Amino acid sequence: MIQKNIPELTACRALAAFAVLIQHGIDVSFTYSGKLILHSYVAPLGYIGMSIFFVLSGFVITYNYSHFFYEKKWLEAFKYFSIARFSRLYPLYFIFFILSLNYMPSPQFNNELITYLSYLTLTQCWFNLEMTTFNVAWSISSECFFYLAFAVFALFPFRSTTSRSRKIEAVLVSVGIVGLLYFLFCNQEAILSFLIQHFSHRSYPGDNVWIWFEYNSPYMRIFDFIVGTYAARIFLADSKQNTYVEPTLRVKVMTLASLSAIAFLLMCSAFTLFAESFLFFLTKNFAYSPFLAYLIYASARYKNFVSRFLTNKWLIAAGEISYSVYIVQAWTISLVTYSSPAPMLLGYFNSCVKFALILVLTTAFGYGSYNVLEIPSRKFLRNRLHALFS
Repeated sequence: MIQKNIPELTACRALAAFAVLIQHGIDVSFTYSGKLILHSYVAPLGYIGMSIFFVLSGFVITYNYSHFFYEKKWLEAFKYFSIARFSRLYPLYFIFFILSLNYMPSPQFNNELITYLSYLTLTQCWFNLEMTTFNVAWSISSECFFYLAFAVFALFPFRSTTSRSRKIEAVLVSVGIVGLLYFLFCNQEAILSFLIQHFSHRSYPGDNVWIWFEYNSPYMRIFDFIVGTYAARIFLADSKQNTYVEPTLRVKVMTLASLSAIAFLLMCSAFTLFAESFLFFLTKNFAYSPFLAYLIYASARYKNFVSRFLTNKWLIAAGEISYSVYIVQAWTISLVTYSSPAPMLLGYFNSCVKFALILVLTTAFGYGSYNVLEIPSRKFLRNRLHALFS
């Protein structure tokens, strides 16, 4: 059974991809003497963009594929799921990964087999190797970890079936995640010592094992994915026919509260409020996720101002090409890497032009990539793999 398309979810993909693109574009465009002068103000766009991406992934994967694991034998469902996701992600990733290499074999890999294999298998972020080259692919690598975890947990079906029981379970799990993260925050020294011993790679560029752990690693970001799966399970229990309903007063209040909480967290991150605190630590990973999960659920379930915003045709169109936009940005940004030696009026004008150029080029090439590379290669690979393993 193919689930009904929910356009709001497609629009959320656009918000995630373009939030990250804007952050990267501003960072690159407004660099003077090697300093990213606006980074602290735009970094929260990247934080929330990735959180949207991972929470949405949990929702979409659960919504589209959980019934396969309930209705079919696990191996059959896993085969279908793996082919679908591999065909969706790998072709475009592989094309632009190859394009990102200046030489083949690339000296960036230090002739280490594990690094080559990690990039070929999309597991580089599992081992803190994601900054070796083609940095934007770290999130795709983490996604692959989530897919594997999703399939493994499908071996142990959830007992809760009613909306109420799933909501209680979601709240308890979210509280448990925050508690676990607080434990990690309070024991940073011991954890850092372990990470340096097992995950640090001094020979690779950009190696900072703690930044990897708190922001990039799938072992931390899987919590975003988990709350997304719960949002989808609640949605499936609430809406057997996927029909929209009018929001109650409680839904309206919770929607506004979630938006307010996200705005507050963005402000805390942008202006470094509560620096060195647990809250500031959370803004780099899980802080946004429970609120985003609720907003995604509410926009898919209820007719409210959020769902009306997300059904804008241009936003949905941007969501369709979002994966290509996300991948292509690594190439388009590299075309405009010149940085001014010092801030000046002409330099600021140049930066604005560069930023606009990055947005236009990435969107244009993303659109082309979606139609010329992504869709044809996805269909071709999916059909071939189904024929091979049928």
